[in-house]
Amino acid sequence: MTAKSLMTQSQLAVQELLEGLIEDKSNLVILPELGLSRVVAQVISVESVANAELRDFYFSCSTIDYSLVQRSQLGIFVKACFEYQGIYHDTAVQQLRDRKKAALLRLAKMPLFYFREPAKGYLCLYSPNSSECLWEGNVYRGTGRIELQTLLLSLI
Repeated sequence: MTAKSLMTQSQLAVQELLEGLIEDKSNLVILPELGLSRVVAQVISVESVANAELRDFYFSCSTIDYSLVQRSQLGIFVKACFEYQGIYHDTAVQQLRDRKKAALLRLAKMPLFYFREPAKGYLCLYSPNSSECLWEGNVYRGTGRIELQTLLLSLI
C-alpha cells in the first residue's frame, strides 16, 4: 500500500509563503486545516445562522486550508482565512461547498482569500467576490512577496 501525501507541493508552497510573510511571529501564526465551525464559532453562534442549509454545513467536517491567527493574553483569534483552490475545486459539488464555506465566513465577518495556481509555481490571490487577481507571484522564485505582504496587511 502506498502512503498518500498530506499536502501537494503547491499546498506546501502556499503555507511556506504565508509563514514567510509574517514578521511578528510572537503574535501571528499560520495554522493549517482549522475546523470551519471553530473559526465561525469565535464570532457567531450556530443559532444565529438563519439558513438551514448553512446551519447543517456549519456542523460538517469542513476545514480552512490556512488561517492567520493572532495570539494574545485573551486567547487565539483568527484574523483571515486562505483556501488553496486546485482543480478539485472546479467540480460542481466542491463549488457548492466552497460557496457555503464563504457564506458562513461572511456571516462571521471573516476575510477569506483564495489562492489558485494558473501555471506551475505562479499563484494568484482572489477574494470570493471577484474573479480579478488581486496579487500574482512566483512562489519558487519569491517574486511578489513584498507586494503580497503589503496587500494582506491592508486587507485584514
